[in-house]
Amino acid sequence: MAAEVSNVSLPDSIVHAAQVQARLSGVSLEQWISLAVASRLDTDEGARAFFRCRAEGATGTALEEWLDSRPDVPPVPGDEI
Repeated sequence: MAAEVSNVSLPDSIVHAAQVQARLSGVSLEQWISLAVASRLDTDEGARAFFRCRAEGATGTALEEWLDSRPDVPPVPGDEI
């Protein structure tokens, strides 16, 4: 797999925490960051796939029925739009 070098600016606190985690994991900082980013991408794509599957064929009818069954009262303070 070819690697592309990219410069990314991160706050010192994040770099320090990543260095600690890399050291504890026994890998280089670059490898730890690569694994962390890849893990996040997998998680995000998994969530998108889950919700795409759940939304497949949805019409909104069930939501409308549920909303219609709720009492028509003002929102709780702090929940206003």
